[in-house]
Amino acid sequence: MKKLIILLLAALLTVSLLAGCSAGAGKGAKQNTTEVETYGGWEEVVPTWATAPEDIGPCIVQASELNKHENGWFQLLENGTDGVYFNLWTNDIPVDTSWTIRYEPTMDGNLRIVRDGELYTVDCRLLKCSTTGYFLVCDPWLLGDVSPLRANDVLILQGDFVNYDNGWGIHFDTSYIKLKGVNGTKFYTEPPEEVLEVLP
Repeated sequence: MKKLIILLLAALLTVSLLAGCSAGAGKGAKQNTTEVETYGGWEEVVPTWATAPEDIGPCIVQASELNKHENGWFQLLENGTDGVYFNLWTNDIPVDTSWTIRYEPTMDGNLRIVRDGELYTVDCRLLKCSTTGYFLVCDPWLLGDVSPLRANDVLILQGDFVNYDNGWGIHFDTSYIKLKGVNGTKFYTEPPEEVLEVLP
């Protein structure tokens, strides 16, 4: 009989221990549960950074046909100045009356000179000095051994001239400028006869 009572007591103690553990486990689980905030999807997330603008380079304007300027071919070698004035139709490139903004060629062949049956590739710069007026800078330091310009020279102007600081540029279809007399100029859109033999 004693054995039976002891067994019953042991069973009762085990049952009460298990009941207490499961009740405590339920309480603990309830206390540790926290709410997690969720989002509906990526479309609700707002980015906090800005995309960098794409660098599209200078704004290139198409040049119209070259026309005669009243100053023509201008040379003042004592002052280191040599070059040719010409006119174009009005465009959006800003005027620079200070003569400090220069447009540089983007290729080696933007200016070539035909002289006495020979073809020379030279360097140059371009200025926009009035609403329609331009000056093709052919100063001695740019032309090197080909300096100075001479009567009967034919200048071949083509390609892009740009100024990356102000963000503008101009494109020339191939144009021909013949220097005549002291300051005369004649403009062509097709190669004059005297340069046909030397053109590539």
